[in-house]
Amino acid sequence: MIRQVGGSSLFVFLMVCASLLLHLADPGLIEYKGDEAYMHASVTASDGHSAFPRLGMPSGAAGLPNPGMSIWVFSAPAKLFGIESVEGLSRFVGMSFVIGAFLFFAYLLTTRSLSSIDRAAWLWGVGLSSVNPVLLLFTRKIWAQSLLPIFSMAIFVLWIEKKRHPLVRVALAFLCVLIGQIHMSGFFLGGALLAFELREVLLKRASLTPLLMGALLGVLPLLPWLSEIISPEGALHLRNAVGSASGDIPEIFKFRFWTYLLGFEHASGLRSSLGQNFATFARIPWVGASLAATLGLLIVAILGGIRKLRLSKLNPFDSPTASTEVLILGILGCGILMSLTGVRIHRHYLIVLTPLIGMGLARLYLVIFPRKGTLLLVAYTLFQLVLSVEMLRFIDKNRGAPDADFGVPYKYQMEHSKEPQP
Repeated sequence: MIRQVGGSSLFVFLMVCASLLLHLADPGLIEYKGDEAYMHASVTASDGHSAFPRLGMPSGAAGLPNPGMSIWVFSAPAKLFGIESVEGLSRFVGMSFVIGAFLFFAYLLTTRSLSSIDRAAWLWGVGLSSVNPVLLLFTRKIWAQSLLPIFSMAIFVLWIEKKRHPLVRVALAFLCVLIGQIHMSGFFLGGALLAFELREVLLKRASLTPLLMGALLGVLPLLPWLSEIISPEGALHLRNAVGSASGDIPEIFKFRFWTYLLGFEHASGLRSSLGQNFATFARIPWVGASLAATLGLLIVAILGGIRKLRLSKLNPFDSPTASTEVLILGILGCGILMSLTGVRIHRHYLIVLTPLIGMGLARLYLVIFPRKGTLLLVAYTLFQLVLSVEMLRFIDKNRGAPDADFGVPYKYQMEHSKEPQP
């Protein structure tokens, strides 16, 4: 039965619709460099690439290859729907995000497994993620990690529903192993959740059989990659990947995950993509006002959360539920596991937490400000929407950020390639 659709649910639905428009707008206005060109060549099986390779694209300076699944998630739907162009692949990425958001929204309205506070927090998490400018930049990009949100949302649904039937736990374990094969950041989310599930087995609160069956099924596509990793050359790449990332200061003391987490909550996370152009972007009056307002609202939420944490004696949220479990495991588990491995953490690794990051912020507002929390979330979300719209306009007007990570948008690269040669 569909739950009563209140004002908040309708607002979130409108934000998902806004996300649809943001992802459909100007599909050539995307970042397009070596990684994206590699993905396009693989999907179209051109330039010597294979659409279904045994291993994926080499990652980083160490040359560690990604699992083949990182290519297959593009190639399979591209073959099915006849997608061949760069713009088509960009739209496919955006549509996967929006479809995932719509389905997750529909699930939240129909499930009976959530309390009112959990339902509201997840709904607002979807709304905040739908118009998040940092996430928008990444989910318009032809990258394997840009497809993670729809898989993450499926995992969160299964986590909430895992007590309903053993097959749900099988599917949960399967996806927890599979998601890391799309992008390595998924191994940390899946690993944290599976470790908790194993704890439940050891405490005799769950059966080992569904966990084992799902994990074994999930490992099957990973076997070619595992055989590569245990080879002498693969082991060397793996050591180099960890060793080159750790540097002089251990990764856990660099706090990259936590600073990137705040950057995802606030549009200051666009700085690395826009480079020096970010200062120009921030000087646009309504952009500067939105940045200042969201920063103020974020600080209020953090300070309120610290106060709530202190007063509640390390129990900031009411009683532990599946939603609070996955919130803590997702953010703390991922952050700690990523930092302990010594692998250099990048901002885009946090895409795997969609829409958990927004859900955590929403829960803070709703718990700390029972009466005004919804109003604050409406304001925060609208400011994010303004920043997303203006970001796309700014990139189009300035033809990207040629001297920064974003580079020149694909459509302007194509314009330049069509210019007559002297």
